[in-house]
Amino acid sequence: MTFLVIGTAASLISGSVFFTLIKDSFLTASFGLICLGSLLVQRPLMFYINRQFVAGDDPERLEWWNGLWQYPHFRASQRLVTAVWGISYLVESLVRVGFAVLLPPAQVVAISPVMAFGVMIVLIAWTRRYMLAVRERRIREQQLSRANNSVMLL
Repeated sequence: MTFLVIGTAASLISGSVFFTLIKDSFLTASFGLICLGSLLVQRPLMFYINRQFVAGDDPERLEWWNGLWQYPHFRASQRLVTAVWGISYLVESLVRVGFAVLLPPAQVVAISPVMAFGVMIVLIAWTRRYMLAVRERRIREQQLSRANNSVMLL
């Protein structure tokens, strides 16, 4: 919200059409950088964002979600999701600036919100699909491990 207020105020004060067209790029680039920066800490940003969607405020689900961090494949998947979101939002912000340089302002105003919404929808869909694939792979590995243990007992 702070970036939106600052961007809007700066574009009104400066009177620059170009700045008005790219002000949203600061927000998306900032989010991308925060995602990528969070890869340097113990748990990346998307771990917490995904947790909110998966567990909400349910204490049992929160405990379950937090417990998944012990599994290397889960940690790797959360880091990959965070990296993909970070890079995608940085690229989106650069494309938005490129549009502001190359296209007439009316086209940028029409394209920009559609592109922002589209990027978010694609990222949400990809994250959901990827996390379900990780889960299915883990289930298959567990079943295979159990089957191998059963054969060894014979």
